[in-house]
Amino acid sequence: MIRLSIFFMGGALVSDFLLVSQKIFRCDCDVVVNVRETDRQIYFDLYRSMTISEEGIEDGLNYLRFEDILQYVAIGSIRIEKRTSNHRLKKRPTKPDGNGRNDIIFLFNFLRNKGVKHIIRVIVDDTLDPPHSDESIEKAVGGLRVEKWDWRKFDLCAETITTAAPDAREVDVYWSGNNAVLRSWGEPAGLASLRKLELVNLHVNQVSLRPGYLYPREFYHNADRVDKSPKQ
Repeated sequence: MIRLSIFFMGGALVSDFLLVSQKIFRCDCDVVVNVRETDRQIYFDLYRSMTISEEGIEDGLNYLRFEDILQYVAIGSIRIEKRTSNHRLKKRPTKPDGNGRNDIIFLFNFLRNKGVKHIIRVIVDDTLDPPHSDESIEKAVGGLRVEKWDWRKFDLCAETITTAAPDAREVDVYWSGNNAVLRSWGEPAGLASLRKLELVNLHVNQVSLRPGYLYPREFYHNADRVDKSPKQ
């Protein structure tokens, strides 16, 4: 087996290069990355469509070092294959908990184990079928401080967002046209319960809209009725 050793003088592009090298060489060689002790990543970018194994993440990205505060974490339409106790790769069931996927938890635990505590912006493409369950989203991000939330799952429950990212000051939500969800986002107990919230970006799936649906202005009308007094 060929052993490929890579030396980086700077850490900014390490994560991107690792993914490319793994796809090219995964069957032919063992990739070892040597990162200088002083090099620390300030972001984690996996925003692409791919299937990767837990072993590939642990071994291929093991040499990465991170600051405890990251500018952003971006994760694309990724499926993660679970490694069993005998180290054979096993594809995760489509719906492991009956309500959605949970493989995203592994990636955020990887970052936690690397010392990450604070993420300024979280971007996750959760449009694969099925998407991650609300419970797995809360478990994945819970405990990490997140300032800007952009989890691209349609009709994501407001309670999930407020539980996973209670310090969020900017939130992107994706609406399929479900009236009940739109109302829940705009209620006082919805997104407005985020004490530091400054901005909500509402993304509308126009394909799903039909005559008689509430339009986004109703969301803002609901939000305007929320008490704007400072929260203790």
